[in-house]
Amino acid sequence: MRTTPLKVRPVILCGGSGTRLWPLSTDLVPKQLISIVGSDSLLQSTARRVSGEMFEAPVIVTRESFAQAITEQLQAIGVEPDKMLLEPMARNTGPAIGAAAFAELAQGGDALLLVMPSDHVILDAAAFEEAVTASLAAAAAGEVVTFGIPPRHAETGFGYIEVGEPDGEQPRKVIRFTEKPDSATAETYVRGGRHLWNGGIFLFQASTIVRELQEHAPLVAAACETSVAGAAIEGKRVRLDREAFLASPSISIDYAVLERSSRVSVMEARMDWSDVGSWEALWELGEKDSDGNVVSGKAVVLDSRDCLIRNETNVPVAVVDSAEMIVVVTASGTLVVPRSAAQKAKSVQEALRRT
Repeated sequence: MRTTPLKVRPVILCGGSGTRLWPLSTDLVPKQLISIVGSDSLLQSTARRVSGEMFEAPVIVTRESFAQAITEQLQAIGVEPDKMLLEPMARNTGPAIGAAAFAELAQGGDALLLVMPSDHVILDAAAFEEAVTASLAAAAAGEVVTFGIPPRHAETGFGYIEVGEPDGEQPRKVIRFTEKPDSATAETYVRGGRHLWNGGIFLFQASTIVRELQEHAPLVAAACETSVAGAAIEGKRVRLDREAFLASPSISIDYAVLERSSRVSVMEARMDWSDVGSWEALWELGEKDSDGNVVSGKAVVLDSRDCLIRNETNVPVAVVDSAEMIVVVTASGTLVVPRSAAQKAKSVQEALRRT
């Protein structure tokens, strides 16, 4: 019988670039290091969310170029990470999570790992912690628990999880995962009530995910184990062995394990969640004026409605006689796009890389 409360080791994935929020988010300063909602950066908000009594010191998985900025941001809020795993190159979430799990086992632990992106917004921290608490027993018993968000609308930019019948407050079995359906399919999912948004947050024991990787993605498991064994350690920074890590396929944990394993369950998390994956999402999150506009910075808005205007410069921006537009001005560039086409901001940054 367990006599002490279960402790959870947060694993914060902090290597992405957030290209869909160009020009605010760039390759050099990604969205997780920016204050999007409130005064904290998204990384700082994530770290604060997992700093209560239930949680051990976090593990950060990131790239070398972000390490110093991350260190400074965590120091500013009084968070000391257990370690910072530095990837020689991004290989998607499968290898990132695998490296964190092997690193936990290598130091003699086998904690429950709570894996989450560093760039999501969760406004109801209490609901988040309740969902984690309700998932502890299942994760400790060997389940891979993923967190699903009740869909608020037929979003085509998210993955969906079809769930089994409810069983009290316990996580429910996963029937299947669906990646980014078309609008008609998404409408069907929302009406049917059997699908949740895939929030990209997971809870499992380190040894559980290692076994699952070894069974379903052995090349990933072998690369992660070798890269951790050959890592160069400098204080809190653990530089994964480059040759070994790059031997791993680039694959998400969803494809590597979750869609193949029989040990996956889903906890419904009724929390106000957003992946802040587009300017449209940021408009939805923002505080709106009487005309539905979300405005920050030096701006004049006349006869316009349902727009997002964000000005990061000292030069005034005027938006006149416009509807449902995104206007973003920073030192890195200016974006003007209809809200309905906000996802195309990612294409702008990709085009700039080719010039």
